[in-house]
Formats: sequence, structure tokens, C-alpha cells
Amino acid sequence: MKTQKYLLNTANIFTWLIQFGTIIAMIQVIYWSVRMFLANDISMYSKFFVLSYTVSPSMAGQRVLSFIVIIFRLLLLSAIFIIMLNLRKMIKNIKTRQYFVIANLKTLKSMLIAGSVAVLTQIVQVVALYPWVAAISSYASATTRNHEFVTWLVEVVFLVALFIVYSVFASGLKIQKENNEII
Repeated sequence: MKTQKYLLNTANIFTWLIQFGTIIAMIQVIYWSVRMFLANDISMYSKFFVLSYTVSPSMAGQRVLSFIVIIFRLLLLSAIFIIMLNLRKMIKNIKTRQYFVIANLKTLKSMLIAGSVAVLTQIVQVVALYPWVAAISSYASATTRNHEFVTWLVEVVFLVALFIVYSVFASGLKIQKENNEII
């Protein structure tokens, strides 16, 4: 029991730290996007993505690619923020020994939706950016493709595990409800 409480408290702190990091990352992404679109020159943020993905040297092309990446990053950071927020809600319920309650089921469903958004964002990002990368550099495209594929696999495994936990909670809630009706 002591170990469980310690692990739950550690996980709670971990979720706060991740949410703090995602807020800072969102502010940074918004700052660089505003700077990129308001300034007459190519911003450092745009140059980073142009160097990373080796796209066309035109300023318009760089800004379009940067805008796409900015939108995807904001979606991904928002999904992570929502997952951590819901994880903290679940930790709070588990600490109070409320396991099979509707609040946990709703929390898991919200986490599943946010995780799905994150995975779909990653897939669309690879599909949207891969043709530009592949056209310029076969090494960069192979590296990006392999890295994104491994990341995508980890995210899919996470979603499958989350769906299984959601199914277990839904079944547990149903069994608990049936037991309460019998008594």
C-alpha cells in the first residue's frame, strides 16, 4: 500500500512536469510561428525545419512547410497535455480507492481520443512531409521514415493497451452495477 501511494504520488508529479513542459513548448511554437509570419525574413524556426527536412529554398515553400509542422506540433502537444490532465484525474480517483466508477471510464475515453489524435497527427505529418524529404535526400528520408515508423508503432501499442484498460474498466463497471442491483 505504501509503495502504491509512493508510485501514484510520483506519477502525479510526473504528469505536472510533462504538462508544464508542454505549455512551454506550445508557447515556444506560437512565438516562433508569429515571428516567422510577421518578420520579413525566414525565422530560426523555419530554418530549423528547412534544414531538418531539406525542402525547397523558396521562402513561400519554407513558410508553408513550417506552418504545417507548427499545426501538427500544436495538435500533438495538446493531445499530450490532455492525456496528462486525465491521467492525473485517474490517479486522484485511484488514491481515493474509486476504481470502477464512471469518472474513470470517461477519463480513459478522453485519453483514448487524445491518443488517437496524436497517432493520426504523426501519420499525417509523415505522409505530408515525406514526399518533400524523399525528393531531396534519400538518407534523410530513410532516417525520418524509420524514426517515424518506430515512434508510430510505440504510439499504436500505447493506444491498444489503453483500449484494453478502457475495456476492462467498462466491464468492471458493468459487473459492479449488476452486483449492486442483485443486493
